[in-house]
Amino acid sequence: MARFFKGAGLVFLIAGTGLFLAELASSDKDFRVFLSVFTAGLLGLLLIAVGDLMNRVDALEDQLKISEDRRDDAPEIMQITCPNCGKKCDMDYPKCPHCGYGFKQ
Repeated sequence: MARFFKGAGLVFLIAGTGLFLAELASSDKDFRVFLSVFTAGLLGLLLIAVGDLMNRVDALEDQLKISEDRRDDAPEIMQITCPNCGKKCDMDYPKCPHCGYGFKQ
């Protein structure tokens, strides 16, 4: 999709440049024609920028996916059973998150 935006932007930019050069060569210079040519060039630049932004977002998503895969490989924290309520919780908790029982250090 990013290639589409960049390609369309390039087409608009080239067409806008061509029309601008044709307008400069013509004898009657009309402001409306100049404005439409300027708008076409601006639209071309905008589409190219959107395509580039889409490429950058894809690259960041790929990097995020790699870090998520690494997180999945991380070892889990050992679980202990609370002597008061019998529910499991992480070993590094100072108190049971379910009943508030304080574990001895």
